[in-house]
Amino acid sequence: MLNLENTNILIFSYNGKSYLYTPETRFFWRISNSELCSEKKRFLSLKDLKEYYSEKEYQNILTQMGLLKKRKFIVETEKERASFDKEIVTFDHLVINPSNECNLNCWFCYARNERKKENEKLDVERAKEIIIHFADLKRKAKSETALGISFFYTSEITLNFEYFNEMVLFIEQIKNKYSFPIYYFLPSTNFFSPKQSFIDFVNKYGFLTVTLDIENEKVKRRVIDNLSLVKKNVVKHLIIPVHPNIEDLFILYSYYSEYFDYVSLRLLRIDNNHYRAWDKRKLDSFLERVEDLVDHLLNLNEGELLSFLKKIGPTDYISRYLNRLLSREKLITRCPAGKTALSLSPNSEIYPCSSLIGNKKYKLGEWKKNLSMKDLENDVVKLVDLIQECSSCPIRYICGGPCVDWKEKQAVEGDVNKIECELNIRLVELLIYFIDTVKERFPLFFDKYEKEKKVKNKINYSLDINQFVDFFM
Repeated sequence: MLNLENTNILIFSYNGKSYLYTPETRFFWRISNSELCSEKKRFLSLKDLKEYYSEKEYQNILTQMGLLKKRKFIVETEKERASFDKEIVTFDHLVINPSNECNLNCWFCYARNERKKENEKLDVERAKEIIIHFADLKRKAKSETALGISFFYTSEITLNFEYFNEMVLFIEQIKNKYSFPIYYFLPSTNFFSPKQSFIDFVNKYGFLTVTLDIENEKVKRRVIDNLSLVKKNVVKHLIIPVHPNIEDLFILYSYYSEYFDYVSLRLLRIDNNHYRAWDKRKLDSFLERVEDLVDHLLNLNEGELLSFLKKIGPTDYISRYLNRLLSREKLITRCPAGKTALSLSPNSEIYPCSSLIGNKKYKLGEWKKNLSMKDLENDVVKLVDLIQECSSCPIRYICGGPCVDWKEKQAVEGDVNKIECELNIRLVELLIYFIDTVKERFPLFFDKYEKEKKVKNKINYSLDINQFVDFFM
């Protein structure tokens, strides 16, 4: 028997099609009902469908859902109750921010406020001690997961490249002393005034990530000109900070794909008092741009569509949800901040995330030579099922919960930011419609996409609920 009280399901309509999405298994199916399709409503529970179907139709859906439950394609709410045990968990990603120095004052930078304050510059020797300390913690815990080390998330690496280069040499010296891999990552750069030593490193490293203020013509021209300094075989990734008033997304991707191998849109978590800050009206406008993008993509032929999606970068906000839907990935937290990732400020304070540096409410502690995991009291990134507002949300396992930094910048009371919630639910809806429509037109498309993007494709079943259920009758 299907318990309707414990079955929270996303049911929605778009462009004449209606869909049903189940959170625990992350399956979705197309359902038929012309009356439902005409409604601009969203349903969270099967019970809400009753007024839109005849009794016979409604009972048929319940029968179908009951069969799907029996076959484990639907699972009634199972709350995750895992806990963060500091005795067991070790950190896999360490972000060290030795400086807040930068040669630009970009409106979208989350470190701008910290640059106005007096901050120490983290001494090279102390940075080395910090790396050794966390590597030793992993060894003590017998962890075999890799340790990734990043630098300069709150400053511009091209102004501090000698420091970065010294840290790279140090990591190369120590990494063979540990049984687990230790990696370093070249951070994003504004690429406005790169030194020759930085260019030489990039040409050897083979990868460049640029964050670009596309609304600053002077910066844009100079950065594109500077790309001529980089060898053609270097993979070039562009991150575009996006505010809610952005215009045509298809043109945005297409234009910069001419200069970069990959383009990622990063939705900005903008301070509430900024004139570009998110609000309901601006959110609606942005979502219209996403709808336009989906419609444009669905007018491409198969080769054009695959070529377009191949150029979307690894940190793109929209494709992140596309890939999660395809892989049926399950997230129980939004991100690893404070769980398996930590950030250090220039004055050795420890925060869950670089974007929270300076907000004392989220300070976990200060680094010292005898620091232990228990010293880092953290309740920043919560398990999504333990957040009251999220626990019954049908997309909770594909979203993972709210971004704390975005909530802070929106000055939201409570645990969730409704703007972010509405944005993510709508993205899921639009991308479910996109996947279904593409599969109808090009049945093998996502098998090709899987090979190109190395993303698991688990949408290998009939998306028509009647056909799917008939297979098991």
